[in-house]
Amino acid sequence: MQTNRVVLLSLIAAPTVAYRINAQAAVQAGKTKEEETSSCRITGPDGMLLSYSVKKSDCMKSCGPSIGVEGRDANQWTYERKFADAFTVGFGDGKCSCSATGKTLAVFKPLNSEQEEKCKAGTSLEIHDECLESYKRARGTRYQIFGGIRVPKYDVPFMSSAFTVHRQCQESCQASRGDICDLEMPGPLDGMEPGDLKDLGDAIHKCQTEDTCDGAVKKLVGILPQEDIQNALWTAGHTPEPTPVPTPEPTPDPPIAVDRLGDEDVEDLDEDDMIISSRGDDGDIRNAIRGGRLLSPTAITNDWCALLTVGARGCDQSGTNACKCHFIGAKDVGCSDIFNLGPKQVKTVYKNTKVALFMNSGCSCTHTDTTKTPVESECTLKVGQIKRTAETPSKMA
Repeated sequence: MQTNRVVLLSLIAAPTVAYRINAQAAVQAGKTKEEETSSCRITGPDGMLLSYSVKKSDCMKSCGPSIGVEGRDANQWTYERKFADAFTVGFGDGKCSCSATGKTLAVFKPLNSEQEEKCKAGTSLEIHDECLESYKRARGTRYQIFGGIRVPKYDVPFMSSAFTVHRQCQESCQASRGDICDLEMPGPLDGMEPGDLKDLGDAIHKCQTEDTCDGAVKKLVGILPQEDIQNALWTAGHTPEPTPVPTPEPTPDPPIAVDRLGDEDVEDLDEDDMIISSRGDDGDIRNAIRGGRLLSPTAITNDWCALLTVGARGCDQSGTNACKCHFIGAKDVGCSDIFNLGPKQVKTVYKNTKVALFMNSGCSCTHTDTTKTPVESECTLKVGQIKRTAETPSKMA
């Protein structure tokens, strides 16, 4: 029997054999007994690609066009389940964020408190499915011509027939996150024509400054990451509106002094004085800092960097203790643009009850020639360390 073949989703009926899906794609990572592995590879439109590792004995049933999912009565397309589970889900600024490939690809406002809690947990099948649906809407909203007028319109960007699952039963792959070996997903506005991107920027600006707003644009703005909104505004020549900053809340608990990395001549900053300007509940973040739930600098990963909100197109891990964020626009971006509220401002990422802390003293930026647009900038942000009082617990993870 031929064991290395291509399975077309549109031609072969769904198999009846089901296998267990873990929403966090962590099954392989948790195995203690080393097993011989194979791999499956999914290819789709616009360069979408996902390969994942499976037990060699499960290769045939784990690489089918559709798979059974534990807890669900009906089978689900393999591409749909695997790409949905590839998202890292977070919550902040009242919205759920969906990140993959080192950047935020979609956001959405939870419908109720139950969905909000699922976003904060980031583990349920349903919340990962919602991320994929939001990503599809962002990818599928494009300008089209109707009656001689160009208008934004949503069409489903891809169907199951556009994806192919390749069985690679004789080939293994090295998993880097759970069972995922390789992952490629275009950004929500990647591939949009420059003229369309400019028109979108004008439409977004109109929504922000006038009482009228096109329905399709309004829905798109609701799921676009802030960096993509800013890029569209920049392309159209508009200055993006500043991100609102929460008002710091005083607390009677003992303060924590922060060591300013690479800036030894600056006085320590008390936790009470911090201006926290990042996604997440201000109170939860302060409580996490106060309780010692700070991420160790060497524990930073792409998943953490992808949730860093600084107005960039995306952030990824740089070295062993930092994130590198990428910007593009009409002018260069520097540390003073990221930390524009003074020396007490900090950027944070709140995830799984822990906080990664970033400060101006750990920031450095470079950029391309400012006389040629668009200008590309890169800023490296080091994860901050803290100096604790004797009364404050020390829990670095």
